[in-house]
Amino acid sequence: MARSQKKWILIPTELIGSLPRAAELVEYQRAHKDGVLSTNRLAFLQEKDIRDVLRDLARTGSLQLTDGELTKPSFINYPIYDLAQYNYSFDDKNITTI
Repeated sequence: MARSQKKWILIPTELIGSLPRAAELVEYQRAHKDGVLSTNRLAFLQEKDIRDVLRDLARTGSLQLTDGELTKPSFINYPIYDLAQYNYSFDDKNITTI
């Protein structure tokens, strides 16, 4: 009786979504929120972390490079995070547009 060998099914995957943030980046975001760290400095530090993530993903052979949503403070409010710099009014007399 012939013995069958196991055949593994390989399912190629790519990271599309969030990556864990380094503790330093979380602290930078907190310092920015508290007014201790400027927006420009936070952006510089975030860009550094994004470059590191892109480099690491490229080293794995990933075909889809993503920033891992590192610049977003949390999943809960990330859809509106970039809108925080604008002021909104729902008063009919003062309709704000972007």
